[in-house]
Amino acid sequence: MIAGLLAVTTVEQHELGLIAFGLALRSRSWRIAYLGAETPLKTLENSSVALEADLIALSAVATDRVEPLAKGLRRLGQTHTVAVGGLGASAAAGWGVVMLPGDTVAAAEHAGALLRRPSAR
Repeated sequence: MIAGLLAVTTVEQHELGLIAFGLALRSRSWRIAYLGAETPLKTLENSSVALEADLIALSAVATDRVEPLAKGLRRLGQTHTVAVGGLGASAAAGWGVVMLPGDTVAAAEHAGALLRRPSAR
């Protein structure tokens, strides 16, 4: 079973899109761990190892809230498949993370296809 770790970046409280994404993944038989709003990067790092996450998905509403996480997301991207969705996701372009489509169902399909590729793991 594919394991997804979902969180909202620090200083973010907009969870609804990420919850919908998690439900879309769950309907595709993923095991989901949901950390919720304002998740510190250290919690995300520790949880990704403890839960053996195949995918770490973050929701970001504003680019200025994602940019301070650049170093940490690059580091996570070296050991995990990291995806960012939401209006602020464009800030993460070029950091070695996956950009998710805005539609939650399309994002779930994209995540599933990504992890089926041999190079994704």
